[in-house]
Amino acid sequence: MTAQVVAVAASAQNRETLSILLEDQCQLQFLTPATVSNGQTLHADMCLVCEAVSPALLDSLQRLYPKAPILIVGGPDEARSLARAYRDVVVVALQPNELRRAVSDHLRNHQRSGPSSALARAINFVVEPLPAALAYPSHALRTLPLHAAQPASTAIIASILIEQAAVLDTILQSLVSFVRRPVNADAGTDFFERICREIARLANASTRITYRRTSAGSWPSPVGPTALVPLLCQLLSTYLRRRIDVATILLTVEQHRLSLEYPTRVEHVGGLAELVWRLSSLALDEHGWRLQRDATPGREILSLEQQTSTGRCGVA
Repeated sequence: MTAQVVAVAASAQNRETLSILLEDQCQLQFLTPATVSNGQTLHADMCLVCEAVSPALLDSLQRLYPKAPILIVGGPDEARSLARAYRDVVVVALQPNELRRAVSDHLRNHQRSGPSSALARAINFVVEPLPAALAYPSHALRTLPLHAAQPASTAIIASILIEQAAVLDTILQSLVSFVRRPVNADAGTDFFERICREIARLANASTRITYRRTSAGSWPSPVGPTALVPLLCQLLSTYLRRRIDVATILLTVEQHRLSLEYPTRVEHVGGLAELVWRLSSLALDEHGWRLQRDATPGREILSLEQQTSTGRCGVA
């Protein structure tokens, strides 16, 4: 499983620099200082800060990612003084070789201090969001006034039961579908085209989502795990329903990349949405594909791209 690194970088230049320097070492999940302070939660093996650092930002990162080391990239002398007051926070110069070496060393040390096997890390990756996904349904069902005598109260109870049973069923079905996924999935050159057809079908079946497709050029289609497309689109449709209110999905096909861009209704990614995103990411990682999420306030981009042979560095 590819190492997951949360990078706090608001400027396009900083994001592009980090993407180029670290493309073969980890999977970057970009946030801005605003999305961090709003409680955006992702899985992280490490955090990078490529912005003006503050005690509030470091406090938020350590609260959201208590086990992840934090690297402040290119910080001034004040940042070094601030870093010394925190656990597992260091400053590294924005020099290509030094940054790559620091990221590699910290990821290696973090993985050695964590679970001892790839299986354990994969289990943790999936199980971590389950408590948040189950918290509200469990609370709603435990606190139902089951002895209400009024017909109106009975109708409310029935509505809550149906709604939360549907959430629990979605969680269960997502896990079962993931377990039953085709491990040795057949590969085909119509991988992107099948995904596009499934996204179009999802949009046609929804009253809240419309769909627009663009292409950045004409190239031979990459070979991808076509047998995973039904599972992938099932999980992503669940994710999008939790993230989108009424929106148009812009789907862009490039030579080795497919991306979905859309406005989001909530900044916080958690619970069921986080669970199905992780299941999608893990299923694709097994076949050398990377699902990346780039969130800015009010907007998000999901991108699917083929990994290089050296890019799969999270699970040994």
